[in-house]
Amino acid sequence: MKEKLGFDAGKVYRVVNIGLLMCMGLIGREQFRSGERPGIRILAAVLIFGISAGLIFMRTRGRILCLGAVGVCLGTTMAFAGRTESLVFLRSFFPWLWGNSVEFAEWEMGYELMLGTGMAVMCFLTELLFERFPALKIGLSGLLLTGLLYCLFTRNRVIRPAVVFILGYLLMTYVEWTQRHWEKVCGRGRKAHMLWIMPFILLYTVLTLCMPAPEKPYEWPLVRAVYHQIRENFRAFTQSIRWGNGEGFDMAFSGFSEDGEVGGNLQEASREVMTVQMDRGQNANLYLTGKVYDTFDGRQWEQRYQGDQDSVFLDTAETLCAVRKYNARYRGDYMYEINASINYRYFHTGFVFAPVKAWRIEGGRRFAYSCNDGTLLLKRGGGYGTEYRVQYYRMNLGQEEFWHFVEEQSADRAVMSSGEMDEAISNELWTRIGREEKEPPVSPEEVARYRQGITERYLGEVALSREASAYVAEITGEAGTMLEKLKAIEKELSGWTYTKSPGLLPESVKDQESFLDYFLLESRQGYCTYFATAFVLLARAEGIPARFVQGYCVPAQGTGEINVYSDMAHAWPEVYIAGVGWIPFEPTPGYGGLRYTSWGLNQPDEDAAEAGNQPYIEMPEFGAPAMEEMPEMPEMEDVTDVEDTGETGYLQRMLRVALPAIVLLCVLSVLLENALGRYRYGRMSPEEKFREEIRRNLRILSALGLERGQWETLQEMRERGTGRRDLTVDRDMREVLRFIEDYEDVVYGARPVTEDMIWEAVKKRQILVELLKRERRLAYYYYRMRMVLMRYR
Repeated sequence: MKEKLGFDAGKVYRVVNIGLLMCMGLIGREQFRSGERPGIRILAAVLIFGISAGLIFMRTRGRILCLGAVGVCLGTTMAFAGRTESLVFLRSFFPWLWGNSVEFAEWEMGYELMLGTGMAVMCFLTELLFERFPALKIGLSGLLLTGLLYCLFTRNRVIRPAVVFILGYLLMTYVEWTQRHWEKVCGRGRKAHMLWIMPFILLYTVLTLCMPAPEKPYEWPLVRAVYHQIRENFRAFTQSIRWGNGEGFDMAFSGFSEDGEVGGNLQEASREVMTVQMDRGQNANLYLTGKVYDTFDGRQWEQRYQGDQDSVFLDTAETLCAVRKYNARYRGDYMYEINASINYRYFHTGFVFAPVKAWRIEGGRRFAYSCNDGTLLLKRGGGYGTEYRVQYYRMNLGQEEFWHFVEEQSADRAVMSSGEMDEAISNELWTRIGREEKEPPVSPEEVARYRQGITERYLGEVALSREASAYVAEITGEAGTMLEKLKAIEKELSGWTYTKSPGLLPESVKDQESFLDYFLLESRQGYCTYFATAFVLLARAEGIPARFVQGYCVPAQGTGEINVYSDMAHAWPEVYIAGVGWIPFEPTPGYGGLRYTSWGLNQPDEDAAEAGNQPYIEMPEFGAPAMEEMPEMPEMEDVTDVEDTGETGYLQRMLRVALPAIVLLCVLSVLLENALGRYRYGRMSPEEKFREEIRRNLRILSALGLERGQWETLQEMRERGTGRRDLTVDRDMREVLRFIEDYEDVVYGARPVTEDMIWEAVKKRQILVELLKRERRLAYYYYRMRMVLMRYR
């Protein structure tokens, strides 16, 4: 074949493969084609490639002269630059290679030339290694294909030339692999045959580079949908194994705990627990209620009262009715409607997390929940993939007019005992579920019992020591109303020290009184649970119903998807204002600016001053926008820095660590096995090699159903095989099984083994494998894999 072509096909094939490897390594780098004078860089790369190709075709003397000339050029350059500057250049090359800035920008061209030279040497050695061990080339191609698919699904950008050259290299590898398995037909001129099809592969590469590409890449919607579905199912499965039926929260790590324990230090832990997405701009932090507590024993909160299945929605209805009664025309100045989608991620919980003033909660077919006073519970427990939608009303807590409304309603004693409000709340709930029901889901009498029960459950008697009572009287001395007292307590507590390491509560803290004495008079530091607990107890001491709430404080900006992390867990107090409903407060230092954000008012000042004595007007139905005339909200001030955790998806993190490790382990195992097998095979005598090849052929014959009987000779088995009609359709089995006759001559006739006999046995095995493909396809793939991966086993 060499004489027919006029040159060595193997050398040309080697040069082409080295060229593809250099193109992937050099031209595939975006930095190589950017910056100043990219043409010179490409010309230098071509020159280096030309020198490498010349070394392949030259004889020994020419290679020595060429390498000597290159060495002289490099030595002259270093002598001209000086020893010190040359060493500085070499030391700064590797930081530049890793993307760091360099002190001397004029050296970048030298760096590129040095990189090109090193890349050419590496590609040359790599190609020699691939020719020696073809399985390594297949492994590299697999890694390149896996990398392209990974970048496709994770939207990591890969420049176009890199993709083109990688695809070209993959095509070359596949064709070479096919040719290698056709040696039984093509003989030993595989590289020459590859040389004939190379022009078509190079033409494909050039056309792909020259053809225009759309600016927007193809999205592959079907493939992405299948991939995401498989990924989500896998994540849900792994998370269910991880959490089981346990609660995925711990106060020590997240600030949220089903136990409601107070005391101890918080530990830094940040993992993604859910995502939230809203349908309209949310220019304030979002507070998601998890669990509500009513009883504190001095060291731990608990929820003793069980009941009121509609209490969450009764509370929202009460606030909506109060706003409508107070100022129906500009009700959008006090509350407005938002819809949010919540999706649980890497944790398991039995709670439904919903914002304050939730109005409707809907989920999929398997989503079901119940209401236990102010706590929403999942009936089946929730984990990865649990998704539901919440309609809620945001309150304008940062606007002074809102607190004027609360003050007016709390001072109106007629409202507190009015049956009109009970009936309005009942009708509001009736509107929520639809008027097709014959009667309201909650009667006015049940609403009245609910409102009365709040005082019984969330007030209680809180005894203060004489010192604590004097201290509270001092900070609330100038407060004339209930709301002013609450604001004074909140202001005092928020001025204290926030710390995640307050230490354990002393043994002397055994009840509410001793806790307040310790926190108010001694410690005055802690995290959210300390401040929320103190506020609730002091509010109750003033005769105001209050409760302790745990959930999440989420920085919410815009309508995009918001990641909620475990370290966003938070605790806060809520106070019941008769005629208004539950109103949250924020005594924790540093959180006030997050809670009390606002939007501007539509009503003029005189309307705000005159609001308060308007007749009740029926609220619009659920499907209509409940709060029209929503004004544009100003941009929220940067009141807190939320650290970016930098965490990626669970599957991506696992694949980035596990998949490369598994691939590397498999590759090393195959390489070690083949290296040891090649070593053992090389030390065998010709007769031992021949016996090994015969043993392999007999194993494939056994898979074809031609197995040697217990008392059967090899010659008898050969005669039986030549009579198999299923095997002799397109093959002369007498010729295929000739190696058995050769083996008998070696064993019984003392015939010497030659290399031609060994090679003939190998070629016959290729034919037997092709017969196996027709008769038993699974066995065919098994033996093919063994022949590629365990060649010398």
